[in-house]
Amino acid sequence: MRLDNRHDTIEEDEKAFMYALTDYDDVMTISELTQALQISRITADKLIKTGKIYAVKIGCQYRITKYSVMCFLGLIKEVPEDND
Repeated sequence: MRLDNRHDTIEEDEKAFMYALTDYDDVMTISELTQALQISRITADKLIKTGKIYAVKIGCQYRITKYSVMCFLGLIKEVPEDND
């Protein structure tokens, strides 16, 4: 990684993070989300409750897709819904 070119650094950071998420299933628990992003449970709950990270509540537990985490991080741009 060359430090003199910021664009190369960003691409390398994105690749490294995408590889880090390969350790997780496509659908994650809040516990796995906190490990993947290195955040607290309280922060994870806030991100979900404010809609910054999309999650589905099944019973009394949330499930988060890896896709929604990558969208939150800006690694993937969300595809707008088709309103036909």
